[in-house]
Amino acid sequence: MCGRTACTKSAGEIADCCSYQQQAGKINKPQWRNVGANSYNPSYNKGPKSYSPILLSSTNFPHGTNKDISERILLPMQWGLVPSWHKGDPKKFSFNMINCRSDTLTEKKSFMNALQKGQRCVVLAEGFYEWHTSENKKQPYYIQLKEGITAHHSTDDTTSKQLLTFAGIFDKHTSDEAILETEEAVSKWLDIKNISWKQSLDLLVQTDCLEWYPVSTVVNNVRNNTEDCMKKIDISKDAAKKTGSGKVMSAWLKKGTTKRTPTDHDETSSSKKSKT
Repeated sequence: MCGRTACTKSAGEIADCCSYQQQAGKINKPQWRNVGANSYNPSYNKGPKSYSPILLSSTNFPHGTNKDISERILLPMQWGLVPSWHKGDPKKFSFNMINCRSDTLTEKKSFMNALQKGQRCVVLAEGFYEWHTSENKKQPYYIQLKEGITAHHSTDDTTSKQLLTFAGIFDKHTSDEAILETEEAVSKWLDIKNISWKQSLDLLVQTDCLEWYPVSTVVNNVRNNTEDCMKKIDISKDAAKKTGSGKVMSAWLKKGTTKRTPTDHDETSSSKKSKT
């Protein structure tokens, strides 16, 4: 879906934005787990192999049925799927598996194994960056939820803007997918007990919840981590007309969220997973 994201909220703010209604009806915040050396750090410019905030069902963990444990948890995970068959240091895994497409998801064994084993998660971000190339020039754009979309069950005194919630899968690390626009979609994607992997594919649909604007090329360097990465810049009307940026970005977003219907031959065998 993207090659760079932004998430500047603190761990506490993320938990608040991810507040949800439990099965018993109570509004609750997900708990953070495994916060240590590989912890989440806010950033205006997150690249592949960085640690991002991930929302998961507690049933993905050995003690997930314990009543004292939240139904959902937050976990910092490295961006980029590393299959369980890879041995050795995950950082040395050379294949680029940071994104998977909904229309080819069931055609790639590494993604399918994770999907069939119920290793579904939600990748969180405030927005992401994409580059439009025209006449040998790359213009970066920042893409976010449309103004006015707020967190579903925020427990903060103020109304928090909803985070982007990408459908993701994980093995040793994560890879993101399409955007889950509603709380119902998030709940179903995380419900690995009742929603099968085939049923979960029906959640990967086209959305019309995004807006975008041009930003400075300062974001091109992943080492740059300042507010300038996300600031809107002006581009001349001639340049905008020449690039047709609005139509291009709209077409790209539609292409990236095309739904694919699974078929019987998509089923493959799976083995036990390993997680961060």
